[in-house]
Amino acid sequence: MYNCIKLILFLCCFPAMFSSWSCNLINPEETIPTYVRIDSFHFTPTPNTGTISQNITSAWVYFNNQTVGTFDLPAVIPIIAKEPGTLTVMPGVDYSGLQSVQVIYPYFTFDTFSFNPQPGQELHFIPNTHYIADTQLNILQEDFEFGNSFVIYTGDTLRAVTDPSKVFEGNRSGEVRLDTLDYAEHILNVAFTVAGTEAFVEMNYNASANIRMEVGLQTINQTGQLFINYLFGLKPKEGWQKVYIGLQEFLAVYTNKQYRLVIKTIADDPAGGTLLLDNIKIISKK
Repeated sequence: MYNCIKLILFLCCFPAMFSSWSCNLINPEETIPTYVRIDSFHFTPTPNTGTISQNITSAWVYFNNQTVGTFDLPAVIPIIAKEPGTLTVMPGVDYSGLQSVQVIYPYFTFDTFSFNPQPGQELHFIPNTHYIADTQLNILQEDFEFGNSFVIYTGDTLRAVTDPSKVFEGNRSGEVRLDTLDYAEHILNVAFTVAGTEAFVEMNYNASANIRMEVGLQTINQTGQLFINYLFGLKPKEGWQKVYIGLQEFLAVYTNKQYRLVIKTIADDPAGGTLLLDNIKIISKK
């Protein structure tokens, strides 16, 4: 009889216990994130690296060396953490002008800050970045301030201009002007080499509505003949643009050679148009 009474009491209490336990399984305790707002990077000038004009479009975020994600800027980034830690932010760019392809730019530094969780709150952070030390870099520059290293391969001249309405910064920019449905090709008359297969071309450009630009390299093929391979085409956009053109795929095929940068200007209309260039850099690690 006593055992029957204990069994009845247990069965009466069990539904309440089960109900509480099942609710915890269905509705576990939720962790509220702390939000970190990053609008842009602050870019600091460094010696021997040229213009500070940059176009950093994404932030690659890590918390205690664990990946949080890649975020288009400006961004509000949720960080789920209960304990303090270190937030690392790396600057990313559009690869060869493609917004859909973001890459960490290998020549910029990352920034860190000590993160203390404040669930539900929004923290503002402006990461700093700059080029890695110039002693680690090979940079070939043409900003047209002291001349013009481009020579004609086909078509019209690429000339240095001083008209303030055509100059991006400083006193001069480069200009190609096409008056008809035509094209022009110009080769940088200074060769460069790359240690490895990673290099980028940086440039500011401003193309009128009917003008396209293609960027390529000239080198020697397996049979010892000079040839030009155009790697990327850029359509006109309103105003001055900054672009980072990756050379990796080409360099992986044609390794340990000398290369020359080639720019092709194409008019898609009989009225022609104008291409303006500034701050051209070919950059790689030593």
